[in-house]
Amino acid sequence: MYSGGPDVSPDDPIVVDPDAARVVLDTFASGDLALRRFAPDAVPVLWPEHFDLAITEAEVNYGVSPGDAHLPEPYAYVGPWTPRTGAFWNTAFGGARPLTELDDVDALVAFFHEGAGHAVADPPRS
Repeated sequence: MYSGGPDVSPDDPIVVDPDAARVVLDTFASGDLALRRFAPDAVPVLWPEHFDLAITEAEVNYGVSPGDAHLPEPYAYVGPWTPRTGAFWNTAFGGARPLTELDDVDALVAFFHEGAGHAVADPPRS
């Protein structure tokens, strides 16, 4: 069982805001396309503990989130299993960019490729 969820029970009513639902849908749709283009042999997984869509390639996580406590808006991220140093890595878990800075699927794919290059080239964090 995962912890840190929304703290609701099966009997609690849930109200879905259509605009918020569209943001989540758009985030996962563009993220899925970008991840499949970036790594055609990988299958994106919707992870319940983080509610993000991601893949792992060569011990690096690549994904999109509709927003969370880290960044309250949709974002893409690259998270090496071994943290790296350098300007690309702007979070404790790796590098993240709001989707407002990555305006289409091509920009997302380019971000994942950029992160993959930094994951190989940048030194591990000590």
